[in-house]
Amino acid sequence: MDKKEKTLRSDNIVDLQEVSRLCEEGCELYPIGGDTNELIKGEPDYREAIIWVVDLDRGARELLKMKLSKSGFHQIFTFSNFNDFWRHFLNAMAEGNLPDIIIMSSNLGVVNPLEIARALKTTPKTRDINIIILTSRIAPSYRASAFEAGVDDVMLKPVNSEELIARLKLLLRNKYVRYLEKQLIVEKLQQEKERKLKEAYREIIAAVTSGKLLILEKAELREMLRDWRELASWKLEESKDVSLMREELRKILVNLNMSEDRVADFCLGVGEIATNSIKHADGGSAKLLYRESSVERTEEVGVLIEDKGRGIDFSKLARSTLLPGFSTKRWSLGMGFTLAISLTDGVILATDQDGTQVFLRKALREKTEEELIEEYLATFEEGNSVHEKG
Repeated sequence: MDKKEKTLRSDNIVDLQEVSRLCEEGCELYPIGGDTNELIKGEPDYREAIIWVVDLDRGARELLKMKLSKSGFHQIFTFSNFNDFWRHFLNAMAEGNLPDIIIMSSNLGVVNPLEIARALKTTPKTRDINIIILTSRIAPSYRASAFEAGVDDVMLKPVNSEELIARLKLLLRNKYVRYLEKQLIVEKLQQEKERKLKEAYREIIAAVTSGKLLILEKAELREMLRDWRELASWKLEESKDVSLMREELRKILVNLNMSEDRVADFCLGVGEIATNSIKHADGGSAKLLYRESSVERTEEVGVLIEDKGRGIDFSKLARSTLLPGFSTKRWSLGMGFTLAISLTDGVILATDQDGTQVFLRKALREKTEEELIEEYLATFEEGNSVHEKG
């Protein structure tokens, strides 16, 4: 029959309910090599599953190996005694090539297989190995002791091939679900760690720059710019594009009655970030935006620069934004922030694996001393009002 294969990546798994649903539909979950994210619908490919068989009876070992081989298992290793098994097991543990399933006879001479199972199941590195015990008779007390020792299944000799294969599939399926669950936990912990790291960087950078450099998520920046109106746009693919943008930007700002000094500062800061988007990423685009606020009685312009790089590594964010001259081609927009911060009224940065967005803003005119005093008093009164209500 034709095999239908579906890839189930950890980044698109919401929870294990989806995995359970797929299992109920007949999907076979198999961790190839014990560590994969592949989900195969239909008959699974067991060729990479590692199965060890431990039995003193040579005939029983060979018969079981033949049955497993006919069912598609290709990595089957047999051992005739405990010493041989244990020597190979220690080597496999050292090499990180442990079996997925161990099938042991209940009769291994002086060694009790339940003690082997107990030892493996209480060791972190080996507790995920599935263990099946084969016995000539199953007394209720033995079955209870086996499960108490951590054995996954107990089967009666001679083994029924169909039943054995079905149980092996179930064990591999359950093992895969446990693997997914661990991956989900690890990812959630990593996401929480990254979230806290980003938040710390946001607070530190805002404090160090007196609020002139803010780190936002792209969705937050998009929401903030919702009321801004676009006046012009440019592509940024070559150095000449930056020169063209700066010249056109200068003309527009002059027509908006921005002073020559403020125009020169703003164009220089914008040009530095635009140049870096070409030099350190794969180019991008720029937009000139405008906003008039009747409440704040200000008119502002802003330039949004978006690059096509891989974003700025948050572990290097402080250096790439605050250290003058810091630059590396591995991070987009790696230099120029210090200059841009000093020449504009504020810079906002949003970065992820899909690229970086930088928004530089500047008021058309500088606030007068009276306006600054009035703004300070309004902020002071607002703080007192909140304090009195509290």
